[in-house]
Amino acid sequence: MIKKFKIVAGCDYAVENIEKFKKISPESKVYSDVNELLTKEKLDFIDICTPPMSHFDIIMRASEKKINIICEKPVDIVLEQLLQIKEKLAKNDLILMPGHQYRYSPLWKKVDSVIVKGLIGKPFLMQFFIYRTEANKGNEAWNPLWRSEIENSGGGIIVDHGSHLFYLASSILGEPKYITAQTERLYHFQYTVEDTAWINIKYEKGTAQYALTWAGKERKTIFKIFGTNGEISATESEIDINISGKKETIKLNEGLSSDSNQDRKSVV
Repeated sequence: MIKKFKIVAGCDYAVENIEKFKKISPESKVYSDVNELLTKEKLDFIDICTPPMSHFDIIMRASEKKINIICEKPVDIVLEQLLQIKEKLAKNDLILMPGHQYRYSPLWKKVDSVIVKGLIGKPFLMQFFIYRTEANKGNEAWNPLWRSEIENSGGGIIVDHGSHLFYLASSILGEPKYITAQTERLYHFQYTVEDTAWINIKYEKGTAQYALTWAGKERKTIFKIFGTNGEISATESEIDINISGKKETIKLNEGLSSDSNQDRKSVV
């Protein structure tokens, strides 16, 4: 495994962000145009950290240059474009790794270890309850409100937070088979995307239910996993495990989103 790599170049539209990047990685080249970067630099991979609606064009350009890709979630929200991406990657024998960092958070590693060991039996139902007061602010040097704008985000809380939950559920329940959903704008009427969603997805091995809102009065995350021999209930700071009536509580300092970009030593 390669443990070290060199950041060859960075690209951003905002001058302020470019200046910050220079301080972090002074030996790297800087660009304000991704096409110029892809043309001039010899790269092994590119890390795409832009809003969802810009992903497709950058991915296709990088694929044409035969560059492997790391991309923020969701990779795309348009099925036809995802199929084009899949075809292009296969044709050029490339790897695309989406940013599914919640799977590497200390909290989820503990939850996953309980399931892998079979301690709660066979999981068949997952429930997620996500409460936020607003859409997270974006980069101040570019557009801090992009998550609430359909032309940049492609969708609201489903795209921004729901996509994390979908890959967590798939890692346990398998591939999704069908979906029902309801979305509304209940509170943030200045947004051009939904601020609230209720979703049910039937997977190969069970069902997941999701309730997400940006209209809450406080930040809160709750999720439950039901198995044939027990259940797991969790918040951002605590995991309750109930196995055949025997209960255990594990306290954590970090939730799903805390330091989840680092594959840290498991708490298991």
